[in-house]
Amino acid sequence: MFANNRVALFIAIRLLRPSHAMTRSIGLLVSLVGIAIGVIALVVTLSTMNGFERDVRDQVLGMSGHINLVFDRNSSTNWENALDNVLSQYEIAGFSPYVRSGAMISSRDVIISVSVEGVIPESEERVTNIGNHIALTDTLLTESSIPTVVIGEKLAEKIKLKWIDEKIDVVIPIPDTSRTAALQLANELDVKYREGFIKNRYIARTFIMPGQKQRKKSVRQKLSAIELEFKDKNVLLVDDSIVRGTTSKEIVQMARSAGAKKVFFASAAPPVRYPNVYGIDMASKNEFIAHNKTTDEVCEAIGSDKLIYQNLDDLIWSVQQGNPEIIAFDCSCFDGNYLTNDIDKPYLDKLEAERSDKAKEDKITNESSELIYNDAD
Repeated sequence: MFANNRVALFIAIRLLRPSHAMTRSIGLLVSLVGIAIGVIALVVTLSTMNGFERDVRDQVLGMSGHINLVFDRNSSTNWENALDNVLSQYEIAGFSPYVRSGAMISSRDVIISVSVEGVIPESEERVTNIGNHIALTDTLLTESSIPTVVIGEKLAEKIKLKWIDEKIDVVIPIPDTSRTAALQLANELDVKYREGFIKNRYIARTFIMPGQKQRKKSVRQKLSAIELEFKDKNVLLVDDSIVRGTTSKEIVQMARSAGAKKVFFASAAPPVRYPNVYGIDMASKNEFIAHNKTTDEVCEAIGSDKLIYQNLDDLIWSVQQGNPEIIAFDCSCFDGNYLTNDIDKPYLDKLEAERSDKAKEDKITNESSELIYNDAD
């Protein structure tokens, strides 16, 4: 027994000697540092995968609540009374009830669970000022207010007068710039608004592409029709304008192929009949589908059942709602009146000779002009 105790005492003394203690301490410290680094790396990775970026973004933008009061839905506590109690004791800048719950989304083959979160819309303005910084793309901001969407209001009135006997089942915008007009149009006509086309955002604007062949090819690459939104319906397609008509004609054919019974077409701009000389590459009036054509002739050319254009006076009125102080606009593409008063026929003829489709095709081939853009529009 004594011998065993002596052995144990000898081992303890050796392990507790200063040199061994110092070595063990350094080794332990290095191990702890290594473990800490590994844990931090793991936490950052997992946090990023689970929404760390969203949490940081919310904190930076100030969209997360500084104080969150959580109530159990099964609790007998009245959240309104509790909120009144908090507001009476602290200086609260704003508050809004916040809903966090779960839901199930099912399709034909799969069922998934989702988290549903958000503030009550009626009280959103109490906790954010986002409405002061965001406006629709077709509006002009003034110091006093942000006007509502009006770009499709007058066009809807015209449709009601012109197409009394026609039944429209759905309004579908041609992405992206026609959405604001289509929304108001559907609202005024009391017709369903649907997104019927999926846009490929890596194809350039077709109306400025050199060559009719290239433009026609790119339309099919640019848009895909959702058959469910077209099948057995009278569809009103809305576009911001009709320039050469290439896109419009192809889209009408796509709508018919997707099963539409009738395809009506509405342009939020008046007929484009004259060249633009102030920055947009639209040089040849002979390439515009509306040049020297009536509305019925353009309708036949693009293959729609009916076509309607926005009146120029109505377009001007719509834009002025954003800023009534603006009394004059450049409408040269529509009426041929150039504000600088230095545009004459010889200049336009020279411009057309240099920038027409034929001139462009002589300079570059379709292969070199097939540009791929990462552009939203």
